[in-house]
Amino acid sequence: MVTSESPTPLTGTKAALLGALGFGAVSVVVYGTVAFAGKWLYRNLTEAGAYSFWAALYLLGTPWLLGRLLVPSAKRQRYGWVFVVGFLAYAAGWVAPYFALRGKPGELVAALVGPVMLAVVMALAFRRSWTIPATAAVLVVGHGLGYFAGDFLNTTLKGPLGMVMWGVCHGLGYGAAIGWATRKWTADVVGADGTADVRPLGGG
Repeated sequence: MVTSESPTPLTGTKAALLGALGFGAVSVVVYGTVAFAGKWLYRNLTEAGAYSFWAALYLLGTPWLLGRLLVPSAKRQRYGWVFVVGFLAYAAGWVAPYFALRGKPGELVAALVGPVMLAVVMALAFRRSWTIPATAAVLVVGHGLGYFAGDFLNTTLKGPLGMVMWGVCHGLGYGAAIGWATRKWTADVVGADGTADVRPLGGG
């Protein structure tokens, strides 16, 4: 398997696969807490608190896993902090329309705005603004396919199994898109030795 430490840079396909595996694993954990502890979280943390808890789980797990899978060791910490900011932007872009519109309209708008926010923040942070159209489109499609396919399975299967399968679909779809996009944000600064010089704003 080609990793972030390999002499040959990751292809888009391999980056998408690794992103799907990494983000998918975190997503299954998050949706698992929804399946088995969702009611308790809503009751004790309120709806806003529960969503904040789930966002925190993504923020704790995703940068670490994707950093190890997609980014050279010398740059992982920097990449992780940039991703945290980007994911917070995604979460804000999701929660605002979802709470404002509610129901399916809220989900549809959120599924468009959230991924675009991630694409914009990450591209600007890595000084790769020209990647915004492509990465935003891929993130919206990957996220949408995974999220709504999972929603369908959850409605069909019902119960904890349906919720966990929602997490599997959402994680694989969005994770593949994030993996592919991460390569776009960093691929053009991969050196001859195969290491990525990840340079967010202020990084030199």
